[in-house]
Amino acid sequence: MSAVVIFAIVLIILFLVAFASKRRFGMLGLALAAGSVLSTLCADDLTVIVREFGAVLLSPPLGAVISAVLMLLPATILLMAGPKYKAVTHRTVGSLLFAVLGTALLLEPLGQALILQGPGRVLFNVTTLYQEYIISIGIFLAVIDLLITRSPNRHRDAKH
Repeated sequence: MSAVVIFAIVLIILFLVAFASKRRFGMLGLALAAGSVLSTLCADDLTVIVREFGAVLLSPPLGAVISAVLMLLPATILLMAGPKYKAVTHRTVGSLLFAVLGTALLLEPLGQALILQGPGRVLFNVTTLYQEYIISIGIFLAVIDLLITRSPNRHRDAKH
């Protein structure tokens, strides 16, 4: 399967999962960033531990799989709780931002797991070239989304 198709599948799956959960991008985007940090800090050590338990993968490499799982784990947990979008337009934009940010963060594990040739190599190189900008803008927009999220004020009508 072509790397372009794999990138498209990852993008579509992330979009559909976020869209179906109705969760706001701010929380999910920052969870992806936290997962990226977690992956950077723990993936190598966890790969050694998992190998000691007898797990062996040749294609995709075990390290790439563990890195991707660690990266997506916080966002996956938060898909079950947190603030939701009410409007379909906001949900669509938030899901698209989540999918783009998630795909940008997953470039390294995907690059390790795929054999990149032809258009797949070109797409990977171009995306890697702009990866820092995509991630920076995505995290900035996630923080903005969190700032505009209003939590329900349960004590609004109560007099003190």
